[in-house]
Amino acid sequence: MKPFRLIPGEIELLQQNRENCPIFAVALTIASVTFGATRVFVLKHKRRDDVPTVKLPLEAGSVLLMKGPTQHFWKHGLLKQTKPCGPRVNLTFRTIYDR
Repeated sequence: MKPFRLIPGEIELLQQNRENCPIFAVALTIASVTFGATRVFVLKHKRRDDVPTVKLPLEAGSVLLMKGPTQHFWKHGLLKQTKPCGPRVNLTFRTIYDR
């Protein structure tokens, strides 16, 4: 769990993931702010192949909000780049609770 992530400009793929860590609130809302090179953010439904994959370009200054069921039913990550495109910084804000 990293609140700050520098993603280099080389070709890379961030593995798709779900926020299922027990320290996160049940109805988790994540706010993600992007600075730097544009990347394509992908949402893929975890169980249903009939639901289309969503692709969103995250440009510098983009704010992405993911709420509630998004975290439970969808995997998310960055689309693999086919050529270098410049570095990107991502700041992610999450709600965390103490049991």
